[in-house]
Amino acid sequence: MRLAYPFIAGIAVYRALDALPRNSPSLRQFLLVAALFTLALTLTIADRFGGLYESAIALFGVLAALHVGARLQLRGTTRRIACWLGAISYPLHATHYPFVRIFSRTARAARLDHGAAPFAVIALEIIVALAFAAVVVRHVEPPLRRWLGRIAFAPHAPQAPAAILRTPP
Repeated sequence: MRLAYPFIAGIAVYRALDALPRNSPSLRQFLLVAALFTLALTLTIADRFGGLYESAIALFGVLAALHVGARLQLRGTTRRIACWLGAISYPLHATHYPFVRIFSRTARAARLDHGAAPFAVIALEIIVALAFAAVVVRHVEPPLRRWLGRIAFAPHAPQAPAAILRTPP
């Protein structure tokens, strides 16, 4: 049940992309939708609606951001950054929790809970998690995908995300 909404919402966005106008939004429009989404999440009126407000934001705000983001035509450095973030997104999701535990326990043990220290610990944690995810994408996934391709998907092995990063835009 936990996966029903994301799956159905993904199919809905995919179908909506064909049904809605094909104009390509700008990066400014995407940032505007993201800013409005963030503002909507921080409003304090949510307490009065007993969860309906958050549900509406999850249903419509996320879908609006996905729709605008899916229509973006990125070029140059922005495209390379977006491709890199897309390539590391799953390894980051799959491996970030141990870093959260390690860094939070270390920070508590070292009593780094005052001033700017917590922000420095969080920044270091983010950098380490991103670097580890990048290493996984570059050095673990390609051989694993080749091996899986030989045993499960032969002869049509999927392209590794690291190969996406090496192709020119």
